[in-house]
Amino acid sequence: RIETSVRRLSKLTNIRVFRFVNAGDHIQLILQVQSRKAFNKFVRAFSGHVARVVLDAEKGRARERKFWIARPFTRILSWKQE
Repeated sequence: RIETSVRRLSKLTNIRVFRFVNAGDHIQLILQVQSRKAFNKFVRAFSGHVARVVLDAEKGRARERKFWIARPFTRILSWKQE
């Protein structure tokens, strides 16, 4: 369900997913984004979806339950495309 969510949200926000790894206690993504606005939209939507899936909660119904303890860790990567 989580990988499906990544693929769906990436299409909605025009973000290209190069790699998705669900390591159990964290998720690794390598993305190509066109704008910071699109990236922020993706991260907000994806974070909410993961929390709802893990907590088995409906949208807007898990306010008394905390899931995330920190903001998402991100790093900017660059590489040469040949």
